[in-house]
Amino acid sequence: MENERIIKALELKSLEKGDTIYYVTKEIMGKELYGCIECNETEIENLIGHIKNVLNSLENLDDKAKELIQENYPDEDAGELIIDAVNFYNDFTFSLGYPTEETVAGNEYIYVKFNKDFEREKELIYDYY
Repeated sequence: MENERIIKALELKSLEKGDTIYYVTKEIMGKELYGCIECNETEIENLIGHIKNVLNSLENLDDKAKELIQENYPDEDAGELIIDAVNFYNDFTFSLGYPTEETVAGNEYIYVKFNKDFEREKELIYDYY
């Protein structure tokens, strides 16, 4: 699928294609979100509809993700976190990412992963950039 068709189909601000990953930016929920779509060129066509559904449900998914973060950090206010990243995988799972703080290891992100049926997983994922 051509990059321009993907940009148009998902209403993206930008797209950069690698061998097995697409790096994207999109204006949504009043801010610019970053993300990646981990798939090859033939898999992207199958994911377009699913990605649209996730993006259309993002506000509700954001609430679900923050509930899990709040459960894990009851002394913090997860409501203050602002979604910054959405990542999609070729098995139709996806994750929402939230920057939390700068550490010696880099900027810490907490990710909440969802299955293809939009059910969140129970474990948080941590990454540093």
